Amino acid sequence: MRKYIRYTACILIVGVLAGCGSKNPVGSIPVLNEPVGAASDVVAVKKQDICNIRLFDGQVVPYTEEVGFNTSGIIEEICVELGDEVKKGDVLAKLTGATDNARYTSVISEIEQSEKSCMESNLTAEYDIKILELEAKQLQEKMADEKGQEKKKTANDLAVKKVDIEIAKQRLADAKELQRIEISELRRQKAQIESEIKEYSLRAGFDGVITCVGAKVGDQITKESFVVAISDMDKKQIKADFISKSDVEKADRYYARYNDKDYAIKQLEYDAEEVKELLDNKKKAYVYYDLSEQTDDFKIGDYIDVYVETGFSADALVIPANALYKESSSYYVYAKKSDTKVKTEVAVGTITPSFVEIEDGLEEGDEVYVKE
Repeated sequence: MRKYIRYTACILIVGVLAGCGSKNPVGSIPVLNEPVGAASDVVAVKKQDICNIRLFDGQVVPYTEEVGFNTSGIIEEICVELGDEVKKGDVLAKLTGATDNARYTSVISEIEQSEKSCMESNLTAEYDIKILELEAKQLQEKMADEKGQEKKKTANDLAVKKVDIEIAKQRLADAKELQRIEISELRRQKAQIESEIKEYSLRAGFDGVITCVGAKVGDQITKESFVVAISDMDKKQIKADFISKSDVEKADRYYARYNDKDYAIKQLEYDAEEVKELLDNKKKAYVYYDLSEQTDDFKIGDYIDVYVETGFSADALVIPANALYKESSSYYVYAKKSDTKVKTEVAVGTITPSFVEIEDGLEEGDEVYVKE
């Protein structure tokens, strides 16, 4: 039983917007709680990329697997400690029975004895058949020199001898088939015992470091039980605040950013029921991401941001968010026409905390008033 290391605790969603990524940095825009009639500063309608960005706190972690046995049992031995370096195939823990080889030794011995006995009995039977065949040849040669009743009697003896040969061959064939079945069953038992012994020993699936020991000697465990966590320190992943798979799939783009550089990532599968239980209990949940390419730009333990972009529009007409007013289901701005404020209805697209996409009602270069 293997699975990715468990996800823990709850959602942290921070709305951040500065255009898209860091291409178009923006200054601080004053925001009022309610629209006001007074508007002072004017800004020009301009073109730039726009999208909504959600920021999630993340950290660089090693690829980690929680491993456990494929069968139930009682832990007889924990062979590693926290911080131990292990190689692929190293034994991490054992269940009772892992070192009990009595049945295995017995079946191995039985196979060896059966094979030896069968070989001896088959050689004897084959030797007897050769003797019968030699006797039949002698009768054939004798009959060639005989006449009358003597020849008839020898011919009868030869016929009987040939029947004896066929019977001996059939008996040998039947014996070999029974031997094959018997030895095949013993080998099946051997393979089964080997499988059991293998399942009773938990082994490392890759080179790594023991980062958690979740069981102790004497514990009764099942195949669902977590026993040991192994981390591959050469393979980096990102652990970040929880965002659902559906939200990620609907995003235009999602990526990690470190020191103003973006890195392609892929969200890993998570246990939806486990995450729901954590969130229902007001606990923090996480998701994990694989890096598309491993990099030395950052180290395990470094903090890193994960961005999820939606509503992306390239080269859109935009105005500051605090230039927009809403009345019922309509949006409007105060456009500057000469020295006059003109209330102008607009159609909007993507709306972010800092900018609004204008789909209709304004043109590039138009000036609008922003709220103080």
